[in-house]
Amino acid sequence: MRPVSTAPRPDGARTGLAPAALVAGAVCAVYALALLVAAGLYLRELVTGTTDVASAAALSLVVTAIFTVLLAAMARGWLTGRRWPRTATVVWCLLTLPAIWTLNTSNGLLVAAPLAVLSIAGLLAAMSSPAADLPEDTVH
Repeated sequence: MRPVSTAPRPDGARTGLAPAALVAGAVCAVYALALLVAAGLYLRELVTGTTDVASAAALSLVVTAIFTVLLAAMARGWLTGRRWPRTATVVWCLLTLPAIWTLNTSNGLLVAAPLAVLSIAGLLAAMSSPAADLPEDTVH
């Protein structure tokens, strides 16, 4: 069995994906799917009129849709071998930790624990992936 090359190609993509890149891409994809579901729930509230404040639900829908698209782009970037999603994934996972802590105090550990595991896995995977400006053999 021949080893998979992770050397960069001229177009910026890699020929083989490191396990950390797969994990980071999967984390971004799971977050994108979760936000897509949340956007659908906001849309349902708007359509059925069950929301108390329509403007707040509409704004939440727009923000959720924007982050869904961004996370889907990050997942695609990871899964196609790009390195540019590294910083964005680290920032996203760090920003979710305070929100997860709030969920822990309001909704309990059963809601917060899986999200915390997801964010920490994404953070570790993104941080262990090589940066865009470092050669492949650089130890960091």
